[in-house]
Amino acid sequence: VIDVIENAPLEFPITQQSPWWSLLMGIEHERIHIETSSVLIRQLPIEFLHRPSNWHYAPSSAAEPVGDNSFMSVTAGIVKLGKPIDFPTYGWDCDYGELHMEVPPFQANKFLVTNKEFFEFVANDGYSTESLWSREGWLWVQFSKARHPVFWVCDGGCPSLCAGTLQGYSHCKLIQDDSSLLQYRYRAMYDVIDMPWDWPVNVNYHEAKAFCKWKGPDYR
Repeated sequence: VIDVIENAPLEFPITQQSPWWSLLMGIEHERIHIETSSVLIRQLPIEFLHRPSNWHYAPSSAAEPVGDNSFMSVTAGIVKLGKPIDFPTYGWDCDYGELHMEVPPFQANKFLVTNKEFFEFVANDGYSTESLWSREGWLWVQFSKARHPVFWVCDGGCPSLCAGTLQGYSHCKLIQDDSSLLQYRYRAMYDVIDMPWDWPVNVNYHEAKAFCKWKGPDYR
């Protein structure tokens, strides 16, 4: 890699025949590791982490309050998937080839689902209503004992499913008080912060599918 950086001529576009192609593959692969590591870091206890001095979180709320997540209509048409072998950007093996799909008209939310939107599902017993979940999804709920998205932090002592030295650890500390309502905060990369209700919610496939079924039969 060092030899390529120091000696190989850099010509654009970088094709699969270029020695620089392997460097692009390394960069793309590293991005995958960074994404995976960010999830693992957020599962660690706060006391194990040190926030970098130049680290800043995004604003927790939008400049304008987030309102109803309206729908946009998308007309029917033919969608082309894949790209040609000579496309001037890096691609994995699965990116190449060509497939045409006929897509019927549909509507899509204008924005990603926010924490505030998903809270309605949580507050309406979404995690305890078996009929909303697929068979595999309900098995996951029973196994994980999930009551809310994994990076929400409540005061109900939810399990984290950590193993080894972290077995029994939970971001959700059990607090005994007279209130029956759980109070939610948010586990960011290095801190537990006030819930950013305007941020997109982080959920897995099972949770997203259950949320759509809760919204109605026409949701996907």
